[in-house]
Formats: sequence, structure tokens, C-alpha cells
Amino acid sequence: MIQLLVIWFVTAVSLAVTLGLLSWIYNAFGGDLGLTSWRRETVIAAVISLFQALLLWGALSLVGRAGGKIFPVAGVILMLAYKLTHLSGDAFEGTYDMDNSAIVVIAAVQFAILFLAGMLLTIHSAH
Repeated sequence: MIQLLVIWFVTAVSLAVTLGLLSWIYNAFGGDLGLTSWRRETVIAAVISLFQALLLWGALSLVGRAGGKIFPVAGVILMLAYKLTHLSGDAFEGTYDMDNSAIVVIAAVQFAILFLAGMLLTIHSAH
């Protein structure tokens, strides 16, 4: 159970760093990442990172390590969740508060952070 909480913490922190960094970059270039209020984004990030943590924890529990195929699945979970949670008020028109490229960038950056964290954990546990 402690391992799940640690993984949840790592996924939540990586998502928070990703959103903060990308929001800053988008604002610096005059764009809008499409984030809503920080309270709503915190709840969304906590739930998404919990699902990702459960997936990674399940892989660690069953296989003994988080295999390379698990990280893209965690990224897909993130993309789908952000797509569903950032629909505009008029979903029938197909417009979204957060565009697809922003969702893909968020997933890619978090994937990179989680992948690097996984590599560091693997190297650390091998010693």
C-alpha cells in the first residue's frame, strides 16, 4: 500500500510539474494551455494520477517492474481523461477548451518525466 502511495505521489508531482511548466511556456508565447481553475485542475490531476498510479502499481505487483508498454498506456489514460474533462460547454459542436495538441504535449511531457523516474528507480534498485 505504501508503494501505491509513493507511485501516486510521483505521478501527481510529475503531472503538476508538467502542467505548471507547460502553462508557463504557453503564456510566454502568448498562448493558452486551456486549463480551468486551479481547484478543478487539482482534482482532475489527483484523479488522473491515481489511475496512472494504480496501473503502474499493478504492473509492479504482477511483473515486478513497470514494463515499457505500461508507460504509453498511462499516457493514453491521461489524454483521454483530459479530453473528457476539458470539453467546452457546447460538446455537440466538437469544440474543446483544451485543444488536442495541448493534450498530446501534456501527455508526452508527463510520459518523459515518468519514464525517466522509472529508469532512475530501476538503476537505483539494481545497486
